[in-house]
Amino acid sequence: MYIAFEPYLRKIVYMMAFDFANILTSLIFIKRIRAICGSKITILTDGAPYCKASCRILNLRHGLYSLEVRNLMERIIKLRIDSYSITTYHALRMNAMKNMQK
Repeated sequence: MYIAFEPYLRKIVYMMAFDFANILTSLIFIKRIRAICGSKITILTDGAPYCKASCRILNLRHGLYSLEVRNLMERIIKLRIDSYSITTYHALRMNAMKNMQK
C-alpha cells in the first residue's frame, strides 16, 4: 500500500493499493502524487530502493521519514481504517435490516 501523507497538515493526500511493491508501482504512485502536489516536493519513504529509484527517474528529492512522522502516519491511518470499518459495518447492518423487512 502506498500512502501520500502531508505531515504538517496531518492529512492523507492520496492512497493506492497494489498486490506487490516494485519500481513500476512506485513510479505510478509517485507520478500521481506529482500531478496532485506539483514537482517541487520531497518524497519521504522508509528507504525502499524502488522508491529511491523512482524519485531519481522523476527528478524528485528523496529522503527518509523520521520515527515521529511514521508514528503520526500510523495513528492517522488507523483512525481512518477504524472509522471506515464502523461506517461500513453500520451500512451493511442497515441494508440487512431493510432486506429482512421485505
